[in-house]
Amino acid sequence: MSHPNMRCGQPGCGFVLARQNKSGYCAGHSKPSDRAERRFCAEPGCGKRLRSDNSLKFCFAHRCQKLRFIAKGCRECGKLLNAHNKSGYCTNHFPRSRPCHARAIAKASMQPKCAEPGCEKPANQNGYCRAHRRAKNRPSVKPQFCKKPGCRVCLRSDNEHGFCRKHQYLANVLKPKTCQEPGCEAVLGNNNKSGYCPVHWMKHYGREHRDVQRVRTAEFRARQQAKLAKIPTLERKLRLLEAIKDWQAFDLKLGKLLIDDPSIGPGEAGAIFDQSHDERKRKMRCPWGEGGWQRQLTTRGSAAVRWFYRIRSALRELAESLSRVDSDPI
Repeated sequence: MSHPNMRCGQPGCGFVLARQNKSGYCAGHSKPSDRAERRFCAEPGCGKRLRSDNSLKFCFAHRCQKLRFIAKGCRECGKLLNAHNKSGYCTNHFPRSRPCHARAIAKASMQPKCAEPGCEKPANQNGYCRAHRRAKNRPSVKPQFCKKPGCRVCLRSDNEHGFCRKHQYLANVLKPKTCQEPGCEAVLGNNNKSGYCPVHWMKHYGREHRDVQRVRTAEFRARQQAKLAKIPTLERKLRLLEAIKDWQAFDLKLGKLLIDDPSIGPGEAGAIFDQSHDERKRKMRCPWGEGGWQRQLTTRGSAAVRWFYRIRSALRELAESLSRVDSDPI
């Protein structure tokens, strides 16, 4: 419900206001620009609206003309400036009036110019501006094309062989090598290192090659003879292993060691037994006492030492019996 005495304060309006209205004006006159009388420039044909605090009845452009004031324009874009403007730039180009911008301009003037003829832009480390940093963008550089007849592919400025990537193999074609022997025109292969054809290579290096080949053949035959000499020994070892396969576990293990190396002693055999394991990945326990195999086999007169020499004697007797059968003494 509105109060009967609350009406719009704009003269001639008389709109009844609501009780909670605090501005004293209706919605149509709430802004100061709506309450003020609209005024326009007094210059005939202008019609530009004036501010409420304008007391000269003219817009800015005609006010300058009436006051005989020489208008200033922005140094960058030419926009009309106010009378109190001291920078000489409009609001968009005002940063150019600062000292840092002046220093940047001075620094830019000291930089070298682009090496491209007719370009005044500052150059980078390569001597060209951003627009002419690539040779294909420089008008002064004449374009190069592939030397292959019928190919019009443009080449890079640093291309040295004169062919495009597709025909680059033509630049790698080399003149064929020929024999160095005077009067010989035989063509050599690419992997030829001597510089001579087969006929003249034998003339210069044939004797040396034959001597080296003779030594190499002799060494090969010696290695083959050594391998053939080992075959009877291997056969005897296999027959001995076949003969002792029914021995007990410890006897069989010691017998295999003595067959592989007959010169092995009791202490060395004990050290090997201490490091070995049985099928269940457990260390082989010495049955002749504590301290391990090496201690028992190095104690003079112990049962383990007598056992070692007994097994070695049995192997020797077995080897002699096999030798007598084959008529091949050991």
